[in-house]
Amino acid sequence: MEFAISFFDRKNRRKRCVIAAMVKVLLFCIPFSTALKSHAECDLGQIVGNAHDSKTGELLYIEEHGPRIDAKQTIIYREKNGDSFAEKSLDFSVSEFAPSVVQVNNLAGEKIVVEVSSDNRINASYREDREAKTKAKSLAPEQLPVIDAGFDNVLRDHWLTLINGETLEFDYFVPSRLSSVALKAEAVACDDEDSVCFKVSAANWLLRALIKPLNLTYSASCQRLIRFVGTSNIADAEGNYQFVDIRYEYLDTSLVSQKL
Repeated sequence: MEFAISFFDRKNRRKRCVIAAMVKVLLFCIPFSTALKSHAECDLGQIVGNAHDSKTGELLYIEEHGPRIDAKQTIIYREKNGDSFAEKSLDFSVSEFAPSVVQVNNLAGEKIVVEVSSDNRINASYREDREAKTKAKSLAPEQLPVIDAGFDNVLRDHWLTLINGETLEFDYFVPSRLSSVALKAEAVACDDEDSVCFKVSAANWLLRALIKPLNLTYSASCQRLIRFVGTSNIADAEGNYQFVDIRYEYLDTSLVSQKL
């Protein structure tokens, strides 16, 4: 739930991964009579996402999103056999839209660290793989950009604006570039009347021509992400970001606890 901008990095492996490498992060056909469910009914709890190759349907990896506790959340990425290969830690203490992030991918050797302080400063570092040097940068933007899974909160926070046909533009921080890119989100038609759909693409027309948009499907009643189609936010063993179709399931936290 959660997108990397890197046109010419090593061996051109990721030149078309602009935008969809961090976020997996996240409206148009929602009936205005649709009633939102209560907070209890829509409790996010534990989330499991099965990421499939968008063309072949092959299962590529599994995401396990733990529940948020004291503004913190952990996401484990597992291979098909269940072995974990990457982990992401999120901290929303400063902002719901700009969490601090630590993501370590043991397959590719990639490491992302984004620290957001209460004075709106960003200290970020990025290492492409085990052989690469870590590059770092400290930023003091006038306004914090959206970071990682904060993207999902932005869409839900502007839900009514989007379903009324307006376009939302915002800056999104891309760790591989240690800078932000302007994105735009808009509502698009859904096949399922119980769902709400977004398309997210680059605000710049040139980038938009080069990069595929993200297509996100939310449940209309709970405003939670149920499908993500776009470039993955986690690299494979070769350092490539695959084009995936992720379906999310929301598990009852109490039942999960009983199994542990």
